[in-house]
This record gives sequence, structure tokens and C-alpha cells, in this order.
Amino acid sequence: MKIKINICLFLMLIVLTSACAKPVSTYHPITDDTPRQSTLGFSITPPPGVAWYERHNQESLYYLKKTRPKLYSISTKATEIHVDKAFRQKSDFHDYVKSRKVLSQSPTRYRNIEFQFTDITELSPYCVRYENKYDDHGGQKSMEQPYVRVKKTGIFCMHPDFPQNGIDMFYQERSLSSSREPSFQKEGEQFLSSLKFQSTIN
Repeated sequence: MKIKINICLFLMLIVLTSACAKPVSTYHPITDDTPRQSTLGFSITPPPGVAWYERHNQESLYYLKKTRPKLYSISTKATEIHVDKAFRQKSDFHDYVKSRKVLSQSPTRYRNIEFQFTDITELSPYCVRYENKYDDHGGQKSMEQPYVRVKKTGIFCMHPDFPQNGIDMFYQERSLSSSREPSFQKEGEQFLSSLKFQSTIN
């Protein structure tokens, strides 16, 4: 199915002055946790906690937490989805999610790849929670580390009243294979749980 990019993604209340303002390429500190409203009928709230930064680019919102990134990092992303035709069967929706979220096989770089997803019906008939886990063996030689552990957890949901519109949102943790840094998984989970659908769209 062909994706249409919605130029006016979110009404940015911090770094943008209007829904169709020019995207920015740099991160800005979050000073307002007001929900970011999408023109497709849903809203999300920035991750809780301190030292989070925000960036808008085309159809996506990005959040990055200030950590010790050489040892551990966490970031999030929320992207609008629009399909030409609503899914008729749940199996079609599952196949679509897999086509977008399953990591491509690259034996020389990505190893121990795990992918799983489960239906979550509390938000929408077409909504899944997914998880990608793998070891990234690329680009870590300078750190004298064999690989970086990566875990990406997200939800992919279509609007219950307007099933051609949806959102893909996730948080991703990266840590060195030898790192024992604290995890901010709880803040990532609160970001996912902030998704709210509205019965009307703009």
C-alpha cells in the first residue's frame, strides 16, 4: 500500500509556530508537556522525566534523552501513517506491520535478531505492540566493543474510527555489550501509553 505524507503532522507547541511550519533539524529542550495533536485524529505526549529534547521532521516527531550515549542511549519516534485503503482483515494488517518493522537480515552486522508482536485491542481493532531486539556489530571497533545491544519497543495502531489513518511510535534503547548503565525503559513505556485517539479529525 502506498503511503501518503501528511505535510502538517503535529501542531508543535514549542518549536513550531503553526501546524505547517518549516521542519527543524535540531533538537530543542522540552519545556511544555502539552499533548502534541495530530491532524489525523490522535495526540501523544512527550516522554516524562528530565533532559528530554524534541525535533520535528516531515511526518515524524523525535525525542532524545540526554544520557552518556557512548554507554547507553534512549530515543523515541512517532510517525503518522496514512494508507490508501483500510485493512479488511487483521492478517493483512499484520503483514503490513511486519513489512515495515521486521529488521532486514544482515549477518555481518545484525545478529541474534528477535521480532515479536501482539494484538492490543484497547485502543483500536487494528493495533499491535511490537519488539525488535538484536546485536549491532557495525561501527564499534573504535570503542573496542564487539557489539551494541539494541531494543526497539513500539505500537503500530490505526485510528478506530478512521482506519486509513494511523501512527507508529516506539522507543529505542542502545547500550554497549559491557555497559551496566541504568535503563529509562519506564519513561519509554509512558511515552507509548500517552497515545489518545479523538473521534474527529481536522
